This record gives sequence, structure tokens and C-alpha cells, in this order.
Amino acid sequence: EAWLRRGEKRGDAAALDGLGLLELRRAAGRKERDAAAGYFRRASEKGFMDALYHLGLYQLGWDGRPEAELALVDGFARRLARQERRSRKDAQKALQFFSLAAQNGHVRALHKVGRLYARALGVRRSCDVAANAYKTVAERGPWVAQLAEAHAVYARGD
Repeated sequence: EAWLRRGEKRGDAAALDGLGLLELRRAAGRKERDAAAGYFRRASEKGFMDALYHLGLYQLGWDGRPEAELALVDGFARRLARQERRSRKDAQKALQFFSLAAQNGHVRALHKVGRLYARALGVRRSCDVAANAYKTVAERGPWVAQLAEAHAVYARGD
């Protein structure tokens, strides 16, 4: 944490995002969750796309644990079914954050855009938008380079 605080003093966006993650993981209540969001906002204002992505996750109720990220959209959909109005606004805010990050090349944010459109969370369901998002994720994800390298190794017989 000390290194992140040093980075915060220097205005480092990655440090601010890291402090947001720490705060979110330690959050006991709304005040700490809001403090985490404040760090994410400050980092996103400096152009740090991971922070925008984290703001989107925060809007969906993420607790900061990486393992909770995968099931987040489905869990949010269940909450949305129970309490329509507030959750719909949260989904719309999350979509704004994810969309902005995706427009700036953040692949995981684009995946979340696809999930929100596929599940009709905060938006009208659009299979076209969801499919296009998923297709772009498949084409741009970090695994593309890994697969190319694996194929090259196989072709060389290594």
C-alpha cells in the first residue's frame, strides 16, 4: 500500500486504480465503497482505462475480488429482477463506463458491453450488438498472439 500511496502523491493513474481496488476489497460499507469509486474516477480522468472498467464493475456491485468478476453480470441480472428501478440505472451507468473503456481498446470492457446487451441489462436486448462485441473480443483479445505463437511452435516442430 505504501508504494501505491507514493504513486498517488505523484498523480499516477495506475496507483490510484490500485488504491481503489484495495479500498473496495476492504470495504465494510457504503462509505468505503464510495471512496474506492473516487479513486477509480481520479484514475479514469487521467485516461486509465482499467479504472473505467472497474467503475463499471463497481456500478454492478463488484466487491473487488477477481474471482467474483465472472459471475457479476448474472448476479446483477437476478438483483435487477427483484428491484427494477435502481438496478436499471446502475446498469446504464455501468454500460457508459464499459462503453467508454471499450472505445479506447479495453477488451474486457467490450465483453461486458456484449453481456449487458445480451442480457438486456439497462438497455434493450440487442443480439446484433452483443454478437459484434463478442466477435471483436475474440479477434482482439490477448489470446490471439498466444495462439499465433503456439501455432508457430507447432509448425517448427518444437
